[in-house]
Amino acid sequence: MDFHEYSLGNVNGLRLGLVSTISLTGFLGVILLPFYVYYFGIGIFWEFFGIIFFVLIMWNHLSFRLMRYSKKSESIVSIPGYFSRRFGEKSIFIRMFSAVEIIILSVLITGYIVKEAAIILNAMTGVDKSVFALVFLLIISCYCGIMGYNSMAKTVYIKAIFVLVVFLMLGIYMFTRQSIAELMRNTMRTDITGSVSEYLNVLYHNGRMLASNDYVTLLSKGLLVTGMPFMLINFFASRESRVITKGRNTAFVFLVIFFIISMFVGAIMRGFLYPERITNSISSFLKMYYDKLAEGGGLGRVMSILLIMLIMVALISIVEAFINSITVIFFEDIINRGNVVRVDHKFMRETLISVSMIFGVLIFFVEQYLGHISISGLMMFVAVLGCSISPTVFMSLVWERMNGAGCIAGLIFGMAGVGIFEYAPIIKVDGVRQSVSVVFGLSPILPAFILSCLGIILFSLLTKKPSKEIVEEFREVRNRIVE
Repeated sequence: MDFHEYSLGNVNGLRLGLVSTISLTGFLGVILLPFYVYYFGIGIFWEFFGIIFFVLIMWNHLSFRLMRYSKKSESIVSIPGYFSRRFGEKSIFIRMFSAVEIIILSVLITGYIVKEAAIILNAMTGVDKSVFALVFLLIISCYCGIMGYNSMAKTVYIKAIFVLVVFLMLGIYMFTRQSIAELMRNTMRTDITGSVSEYLNVLYHNGRMLASNDYVTLLSKGLLVTGMPFMLINFFASRESRVITKGRNTAFVFLVIFFIISMFVGAIMRGFLYPERITNSISSFLKMYYDKLAEGGGLGRVMSILLIMLIMVALISIVEAFINSITVIFFEDIINRGNVVRVDHKFMRETLISVSMIFGVLIFFVEQYLGHISISGLMMFVAVLGCSISPTVFMSLVWERMNGAGCIAGLIFGMAGVGIFEYAPIIKVDGVRQSVSVVFGLSPILPAFILSCLGIILFSLLTKKPSKEIVEEFREVRNRIVE
């Protein structure tokens, strides 16, 4: 069995671009962003823009160098493997630390996503939440264990076309149920915050004009996509610059089309759902949406079924991406390179399937024992993972003086920074101690990102310089000299 093929597949530029974006837009784009537009208004556009902007930054400034490092070594199939190669690690500490961090956070994030999806489907169809979660995770983990990266690559065309077509069909169906005048009147009749003109204005968010800190908060959320392991691992799958270029162009076109549709769907939702009152619960929101579609009978009933299928495809896309990256990282960086267990090459496939299934079951138990689900809780774990991995990878590709100590510092400072800036009462205002996020009205993402970069710089400068060989390889990769 070829483990490199299992981990990264053999994809062209079109598949490469779609695999990364369909995973990203699955749960985020199909479920969260339309809900945010429905609830807050068109001002959430800046979060869309931030995601597209940082995805392009990632493709333009990270992808080529990560690809060149993977060409230097066939052993790079994961982010921990890249860190180990980049810093010429003689021990396994960096590899093991980053692997354990990514796995734990990925399991928690996947558990939250599956739990929220189970709540949504239970509200819409009455399916038992626990039964759904267990059956779904067993099927997906088994499929990912057998197919590896190709579990995503082989089906990505079907998923991408289905998501775009069905999403657009749902938007058109809602739009044609009422005249534009009636749609606007119904939107005005809902318990809208502010006026309809403000609701449909990109300069307003939740009924008030955006301030400078609001733009920073919304745009900075796009930073998180550059720290998702399943996004970065895609760049190791390519061996040619033209594949990366085609993948970047594909990702950009898909994201723009998808987000335009998502904005369209979310913007007309209030008018379509009238006279239902506005809800801040995603499951209640989708339940209302499902019921409203089904009430239309005939075509409406078909649309309600397509909505369930769309949610399932979105869920599959994100969960299989996380499970695949978890399986590869655990096998390669903990079992294989970490020398925890010696695996006979003859039984590699069976071992990979077992690892994937074990994590599927583990995610189920995590999902079962997670407390009250909230999207803010989910996004906090996503922020912790993103703010830990993103600045560390970025700095490792642009600063040759960075060393292993700086890498560990970046991972720790980024991970801890989110909680510190969000919750720690470190600033006193009018006699009351409050967190940085509360005082400045900012998301903790950007401060945590900056803290991680400062930690990298400080610890790298205070410790031993990288060896001559590591610096030479860094310069070769930077200057496109790769044998």
